[in-house]
Amino acid sequence: MTLKKRKAGVAILNSAGTLGSAHTGSEESKSGYDTHCAKKQEIMEKMDATIIGNLAVDWNWFCDNAELFNKVDWKRSYEISGLNDCMPKECYYNAWKCDVGGRYDYYEGVSRDPNLPVLIAHSWLVDKNTGEVIDPTFVIHKEERKDLEWIGVKIDRQWLNMTCMKFKRTGDFIKQWSERK
Repeated sequence: MTLKKRKAGVAILNSAGTLGSAHTGSEESKSGYDTHCAKKQEIMEKMDATIIGNLAVDWNWFCDNAELFNKVDWKRSYEISGLNDCMPKECYYNAWKCDVGGRYDYYEGVSRDPNLPVLIAHSWLVDKNTGEVIDPTFVIHKEERKDLEWIGVKIDRQWLNMTCMKFKRTGDFIKQWSERK
């Protein structure tokens, strides 16, 4: 088991890449920029914990591309976990095999319990219509909880399937996804 400590930054860089609040452009672009910075700042703060597992990816790239989820479709998670005989500690395989066809979006990143001081490298699905997490692995040992969070990056399903076949295994592939050309 690999433990990695990531320290979240508190400074926000402006569009020129310097500290401060200077920004040029339209009011629309300013509000989009502020939204992006606020989202990135929230993700960085939530990521300030020990990570159990492997998240060998550039820190800034991850925070720039990650999304935060806190709504779960527990019913659907239980259904697809049971239908696919999902096993504990096999989240990458579980998320991949439960949806090879791409009905859902596939994510890799971390799961977070705000009551614990650690993050867990993890993979899950997100319903394309509702934006709710479908987690076929966590439902095996977790009761339905409203405070769990998932922070991750969507990985294209076609690319994922080709990569799984190429390496003859399932993820974690977030590093390869971040480095693709």
